Amino acid sequence: MYVYKKTCLISDDELLKYITQLEPEMARVETTIQKQDFSTPYAWVNLPTFYEYHASCKKLIEEKKALGIDVLLLIGIGGSDAGARALYQAIHGVMGNADFKNNILLYCADTIDSGYTQELVTLVEGFLQAGKKVLINIVSKSGSTTETVINAAIFYDLLAQYRPNDARELVVVTTDEHSPLAACARHNNFSLLIVPTHVGGRYSVFSAVGLFPLGMLGIDIDAILQGAAAENNLCTQVSFDNKAAVRAALLYAHYARGIVIHDLFIFNPAWTLLGAWYRQLMAESLGKAGQGILPTVSLGTVDLHSVAQLYLGGQKNRFTTFLMSKNNISSMTIARNAFSNGIQAGGLALGTVQESIIYGVTQAYYKEHCAYMTIALQNQSLYELGVYMQSSMLEIVYLAYLMGVNPFDQPQVELYKREARAFLAL
Repeated sequence: MYVYKKTCLISDDELLKYITQLEPEMARVETTIQKQDFSTPYAWVNLPTFYEYHASCKKLIEEKKALGIDVLLLIGIGGSDAGARALYQAIHGVMGNADFKNNILLYCADTIDSGYTQELVTLVEGFLQAGKKVLINIVSKSGSTTETVINAAIFYDLLAQYRPNDARELVVVTTDEHSPLAACARHNNFSLLIVPTHVGGRYSVFSAVGLFPLGMLGIDIDAILQGAAAENNLCTQVSFDNKAAVRAALLYAHYARGIVIHDLFIFNPAWTLLGAWYRQLMAESLGKAGQGILPTVSLGTVDLHSVAQLYLGGQKNRFTTFLMSKNNISSMTIARNAFSNGIQAGGLALGTVQESIIYGVTQAYYKEHCAYMTIALQNQSLYELGVYMQSSMLEIVYLAYLMGVNPFDQPQVELYKREARAFLAL
């Protein structure tokens, strides 16, 4: 993975100053890695090399695959499903469930909107009526997330109606060891996967939260973990090779100048959920104590025809990160016909056109003095995605340190949860 520092405002000397300020935080991360310490909120950094833990996830994956599962229903919200969904879509594309080479279809219950929930119930019921085996993976770190618990009740009831003899066998609960959901799983003899106590939800993608569903769907979780582990080797250096520190320093340097919007501009439709995962990571980790950076996500080339005018011609109040793959070049050739002849595109490779648009966008940003950087993954492999996600979590932790906020709590999120529970109790 490469990071190109194409910023209009910040010199390398200033960047190095901020990277150097991160030394105490880097030392904390390095100590956590060296000691394989799981006793602090930094525990997530060790998940890629927690091999005994990986083995327990893989064992349950093989047990459930042996049942002949046709459909995986992932029930969770936020950090409990965002990472797994992002990686699944990044590999299988936005039409993943239309790829009949996949043995197991994925559906997600991540909200309690009545219309959407009813549609999903109807869909899952159709699978059950057809004799398909549906496995439910209920994921909640706290074990008390309202939306997740409600969806679990709805879909387990449906499962039990059609498969009364083996419904319990078709449920996997992923949660904290001491949560109400863990107690429920033990009492009802559901399979249980534990999220290490000090690993927060939005940092949990490399725990059972992500590993179990991805493994069930046939994705090589070892390749993802290897990429994430490789990133740990660079993340504590005071160097421009430390991608996480460079990105954090760039974002903070612009934040200090009043630029409080960060747009992740993605040039791959399959990575849209990866953008949503990053958006939560940044917003929940940094938005507190009166501070925060507003994360937005744009998709190229679609959003070049919806918001590019604002980005280039409006206020210079955002920092943009262009995320792309160096080798995402299609060999498809544009046919020569009445349509392509009009724009002299016939015979060109589609990838060449894509490259020209990306070049044009970055040049326009540079000439209009819109601050940006480019992250280019070497390819679209699971390894590179593991590198990117681990470096992004490190980036946010380092950025929080520079901003002086705690990246691991979300006190204001609990406000709406308390109010909702109080309403339901009436």
